[in-house]
Amino acid sequence: DVVPAVARAAPDRYRVRALPFAFDGGDFAVAGDRVIADVNLLARNGGRGVRSAGELRARVTAALGRDVVMLGEADGDVPRHHMGMYMAPVGGGIVLVGDPEAGARIVGEGFAPGERSPETGEPLRADASAAVVARYARAARDLEAAGFRVVRIPTVAFDDRTYFAYTNAVYETREGLRAAWMPTYGVPALDVAARRVHESLGFRVHPVSVRAVYTQHGTLGCLVNVIA
Repeated sequence: DVVPAVARAAPDRYRVRALPFAFDGGDFAVAGDRVIADVNLLARNGGRGVRSAGELRARVTAALGRDVVMLGEADGDVPRHHMGMYMAPVGGGIVLVGDPEAGARIVGEGFAPGERSPETGEPLRADASAAVVARYARAARDLEAAGFRVVRIPTVAFDDRTYFAYTNAVYETREGLRAAWMPTYGVPALDVAARRVHESLGFRVHPVSVRAVYTQHGTLGCLVNVIA
């Protein structure tokens, strides 16, 4: 009900157009005039008669009127949850993609941050298994095949919804200066490594601690909306 209510309150500014599939805002990423989606959107719409990633891509392309890049073909091909938890377009045809192997080299195998899963109550533990690494690698390959330049950035995956993700940031270009409000997790070596990746791309980094909220399965990109 929220979106129609906003449109009714400001009819001179907004109109509502319903799309023929279910989605969260985090199921899409915009890169210039292209839209990136992944097979998590396919899993969300499996009960709506969408049979393949290709069919979903065609539906999204028709609905949005933009070229759509689809990552993966089947559930589990790419990391699960919203796209910002594992990738971020940062302009100039560049996409940051998480690298769980790089994260594991920094924090060590089986790293336990100390927090517990809010769903199970079990202690969180890093997962840099071959299956998890393969999901990030598939996303990177599909982006490269679509013509993007992929830059890898350390990440730590704990489960299908919980990550130390540096891609769930807020990016801005103002008066020609590039800025990144980057999540930090209180693990100095990991935070510094992620900051250096951003700085290598010309961003001035503003670190924002998200250690108190990351267990709720999202950080800055999920909590902040820039309106002006």
